[in-house]
Amino acid sequence: MEHVKQINDRGVLTIPSNIRKHLDLKAGDYVAFKVNENGVVQISKVQLEIKQVINTNVQTLINK
Repeated sequence: MEHVKQINDRGVLTIPSNIRKHLDLKAGDYVAFKVNENGVVQISKVQLEIKQVINTNVQTLINK
């Protein structure tokens, strides 16, 4: 399955609903992007411990 999406001026794109369902993604979930040696980007759901989520959110606020 292939989907073509446009990235908006803030760098945001919407993950198609059937891919969100396949990965069981919900609002607030984290995803990881990995580029393999052939340039193919893989996306996967990330399970973070609460400590990691707090640290990530604190770093985001500091960097604003």
